[in-house]
Amino acid sequence: MSTSQTLPWFLQSFENLTTHFEEHFSDLNGNDRGERFVQFACKLMSLVAEGQDFTAIRVADKKTHDGGVDILSDENERGFTLRLQSKYKIRGKEDVDTILSKFENYERQMNKGAVRPLIPDDAESPTTLLFGILTTSKLDKIRDSYVAS
Repeated sequence: MSTSQTLPWFLQSFENLTTHFEEHFSDLNGNDRGERFVQFACKLMSLVAEGQDFTAIRVADKKTHDGGVDILSDENERGFTLRLQSKYKIRGKEDVDTILSKFENYERQMNKGAVRPLIPDDAESPTTLLFGILTTSKLDKIRDSYVAS
């Protein structure tokens, strides 16, 4: 059986998926779109492999001055907690820089001023806060541009 026979049309390609999102989100103003997308992203994280090790994945209570964290989880068995930013569209490396700066400030607040690198050089020294970004944007070129800068 081919993919087109087993999956709904909107899951058959990235382009179909973004078209599907546009059908559901484009008529909303910025705040409403953000609110609806964070609700969607929260549900999605509970279903994908990356969220399976975490319990109580939920939308953060704080909407303004949230430090860039829209979705969080309880601590898992290994002592890690998720802190996620949902952003419907990421347009460039400046957006990534803003998100990472917010994550750094969030961690500084959580750790009373101490900050570990967001992307540690040593994979053997994980932080207990795991940060992530959920978006409808393809990030390959944006990531490459960010790393190059």
